[in-house]
Amino acid sequence: MKPQFKKQIEYEIDSWKRFIFFIQEENMLMKKRLAEITQNEVEKQLIEFIEYYQNTLIIEDNVSALCRNDITIHENNIEKLKQGVKQFFLEHKKLRKEIELIERYFNKLKFEFNIFFSEKLN
Repeated sequence: MKPQFKKQIEYEIDSWKRFIFFIQEENMLMKKRLAEITQNEVEKQLIEFIEYYQNTLIIEDNVSALCRNDITIHENNIEKLKQGVKQFFLEHKKLRKEIELIERYFNKLKFEFNIFFSEKLN
């Protein structure tokens, strides 16, 4: 593996790890916000949405934990290169696509969360 290619892969993997950490932090803050909302009396209809967001955030926690694990395995394979460069890069591209999908989904969820509660709690 060329040194510059390896450095680029390592850089990209580090950025993925930072992104997953960011998602986990945001998830924690959103769950904390849900807890704050439930401290006050809320309409029964709102409780259903709170439960929906709570469950969705738990699922997102699980997805980000699995992705973090996949990143760690992938990162360990840089040094070992068990599969060879071509196979490694195919897996790298697949993981990149997964992270892109997670990012899109999470951003959509975060915006929906904020819009929904800013309108309902008004």
